[in-house]
Amino acid sequence: MIKDSILAIIHRPCFNDIADAWLSRVMNTHKKTTYDKYQGICRKYIFPFTEGLEYRKIKNETLKSLYIKKIEPLSLSRSSSVQSSIVTVLNQIICYTNEMYDMNLNKIRLNRPRSCPSPVEVFSKDEQKDLVRYLHENIDPTKLGVYICISTGLRLGEICALKWEDIDLSQHTISINKSVHRVNTEKESRKTKLITSSPKSKSSKRIIPISDELLSLLMKQDNKEGYLLNPLKPTDPRTFENRYGKILNDIGISHKKFHVLRHTFATNCIYNGMDAKSLSEILGHSSVQITLNRYVHPSMEQKRSQLNALSALYAGYCA
Repeated sequence: MIKDSILAIIHRPCFNDIADAWLSRVMNTHKKTTYDKYQGICRKYIFPFTEGLEYRKIKNETLKSLYIKKIEPLSLSRSSSVQSSIVTVLNQIICYTNEMYDMNLNKIRLNRPRSCPSPVEVFSKDEQKDLVRYLHENIDPTKLGVYICISTGLRLGEICALKWEDIDLSQHTISINKSVHRVNTEKESRKTKLITSSPKSKSSKRIIPISDELLSLLMKQDNKEGYLLNPLKPTDPRTFENRYGKILNDIGISHKKFHVLRHTFATNCIYNGMDAKSLSEILGHSSVQITLNRYVHPSMEQKRSQLNALSALYAGYCA
């Protein structure tokens, strides 16, 4: 590492050259999906404004000015998640610059107020009834896959990579250890390719208990070999998402993203009294706080019910 730092100082490239070197490190240390995400952010939101920025001009004032005047205004039209990702990538490049070139550049601060998380989109009670009834009629691998997702909270890539060998019918569990992703490829003949890799994060590798009702449904399936959705190979997430969309269309439910199945599962769990820690582990979140911020938004009805219970307790003191 010391030798690399000395060589780096001798060469003194432009900012974008340093960022490319950092991306090379990311390629060797992170998942392909993470590299693609970071590279996309660099190409779209950072490189156009740092092009030609010489080594001797890489200073705190310069980077801060570029961010405030150029990068931040472009990012404001994007979601808060994209804004945060842009700042994260920029700061990682800055840390890499400090490490390799013995500099002391400050990190960029995200200049936007924290917003309260908005409630996630879920299927209504009536939509859930219609969907579950439809999935149970003449069930096939596609319907079974959708039903598993609304019953366990699996992500799209996870259900596409699920094998029957991951389902332990004797122990009533499902093991999540793989996920299917579509990533960019360097070949000109194909822009993307399908890969099967480890799940989203370390915590995404998990074992999920199977309910008695879902177990009964799984036991009735004739073919229990290979992948659940397609015995021969993992299913392209885009293909399965299209099949899911067709199901909604057949039922007459307005289109909702596939991830709404996961949101609906989690919201139902909270509503029915599941503790946040258990739900967090089932969903594969890296922390309970993510689960709390995303799904624990009690309704006015729930709040009123809890206050009425407290009032009943006080009334008992007066009896």
